[in-house]
Amino acid sequence: MHIGVVQSFPKQNLHACMGPSERFIRVLLSPENKDKPKDTERRKLLADILRISPVLLGLQVAMVADAASPLITYIDSQRLMAYEDVLSMSWSLYRFGDFQIATQKSALWVWQLENMVREASSSVEKDQIATLLCQFYQVAAASARDRGSYRDAVAAANQAVKLAEQLNNPSLLASSLYHRFRVFIQWDKYPKATNDVEHAHSFIQRLPDTLKCSLYSAAGEAYTYRALYEKDKQAQVKSLHMFDKAAEWGRKHNNVEVGNGLFSGLYKPLVERAYSLADYGEINDATECLVLAESNIKPNNLCGLKDYYLSLAKISIEQGDVEAASEAALKCLELHHDTTSKSNVGWLHQIYKQCQKMEPNNRKVLKFGNTLSAYVDL
Repeated sequence: MHIGVVQSFPKQNLHACMGPSERFIRVLLSPENKDKPKDTERRKLLADILRISPVLLGLQVAMVADAASPLITYIDSQRLMAYEDVLSMSWSLYRFGDFQIATQKSALWVWQLENMVREASSSVEKDQIATLLCQFYQVAAASARDRGSYRDAVAAANQAVKLAEQLNNPSLLASSLYHRFRVFIQWDKYPKATNDVEHAHSFIQRLPDTLKCSLYSAAGEAYTYRALYEKDKQAQVKSLHMFDKAAEWGRKHNNVEVGNGLFSGLYKPLVERAYSLADYGEINDATECLVLAESNIKPNNLCGLKDYYLSLAKISIEQGDVEAASEAALKCLELHHDTTSKSNVGWLHQIYKQCQKMEPNNRKVLKFGNTLSAYVDL
């Protein structure tokens, strides 16, 4: 690392990091300063006398005796902060915009962080970078799931779970299990999805309250599939209880960005509960639940709106209204097009098959099918 590396830093930041006066730094960085020492040992000695970082005198990091100098820490913190900003932006765009654009370079970010972990000079630094890497594996898993690449999604989620376990970080482990759960649910691997959510629930008391909304809602989804596919009435009761718990935490921490793609709020458990109630044939309760969910979805929450229209289509088809189901499904597909997402396409395909079976020549059903064909082979 040469002195040129720090020239883009504001003078006040250099001053705060290294101690010498702003005037000294201004003179040192001036293009008119032609008299920097040429000899490495002399530069080290001068740095000691002046009590400044040797990097300011043009020494490389490898030449610096004290690898934990304030400047090195500052530059590393800037790089880590940049990754954190990218991470935050990715998840924000997932909920409010185009997630695939935000994550199209996730493989590069993962590769860079993997290299940084290997090159870390201390266990503290290694753990800091590994924590970020774990979160980027979650981004990669969600991104692959969103485009329907389930094997890639599971591979990335497995890496996230492995790192979280190595770091002994309950919150990271819970969010990693949640993302793997979402892959398994979308991939129709329901027993594996249930295993992951039950694993997360085994240590839920150690987690922040803001994480509990997502985890209870996920458990409600998992037990819904057990109730439907195993004809398990107890699982049906348990699923609704989990949605109630999720809504309880969602009310306490409404519209809170938890991080790592998780969100605490009332709309998600209500939307998922409405879908499950429709599956159970409890249409009136499902409709009331969805009306309440709609009032809690912000207009710019595209992810929430997609889930809302999917549940509306589900309720409509269970009522036998193929036109209303097709209209809701088309609105959901429009949002999928806007966000380049495929996350709900499998469930929309199931609804389309029901519509086609009931009224194959209905104009709106035909339009639904034509639009859906861009995503799946009908």
